[in-house]
Amino acid sequence: MIAAICRLRRVLDMAGVQSLRIVQVGRTFRDFLASGADGEVATLADWDLHQSTVFPEVRIRGPIEVRAADAQRPGFARTFIALCGGLLYSEGAREAALALTAGWSSQEIRTLLVDAARLGPDAEVGGRAIRGVLMELVRIAREGLIERDIRDDHGRTEAVHLEPMEELFLERGLVPAQEVLRCWDGEWGRDPARLVAHCSAGSV
Repeated sequence: MIAAICRLRRVLDMAGVQSLRIVQVGRTFRDFLASGADGEVATLADWDLHQSTVFPEVRIRGPIEVRAADAQRPGFARTFIALCGGLLYSEGAREAALALTAGWSSQEIRTLLVDAARLGPDAEVGGRAIRGVLMELVRIAREGLIERDIRDDHGRTEAVHLEPMEELFLERGLVPAQEVLRCWDGEWGRDPARLVAHCSAGSV
């Protein structure tokens, strides 16, 4: 999620870097935008099509597509939506979240994406483990959801959907992948059926 927040600010530039090649002339899409090719000029339709070939962690194509936490089990999917909503729909939350990552370079973010997949919250950026940053993001998201003050039939704000994440990460110190790995090597006995059942259920 941290990398996703940072990349949100870099999506347009990234689209030029991860460019679609026009094979017959060997030029990037950035070149095509700037000066056309074979008498043709780029249109908004070309740009829209080009965006469908770029797969950053965050992509803006009408809605904001966030890929960093796909394939969550159903019960956790709402939690991730609440996290994004809390961070993005409050100006104060957005500013606070961006401030946490303001000093990170593009190279540090790319490295973090790889390291976080292996190390989870123990991955480091700038010599600092991201565990503390993740905890702060959850806190900021909760404040953002409370500020929105959208309530269900029981009078609860959308912050209630953060509770599974708070219980898993803040109280137990785990992220979803670590929880799965512990169960896989432990009580599940590496049984694929148990893994499928976990990913299909609302909770362990």
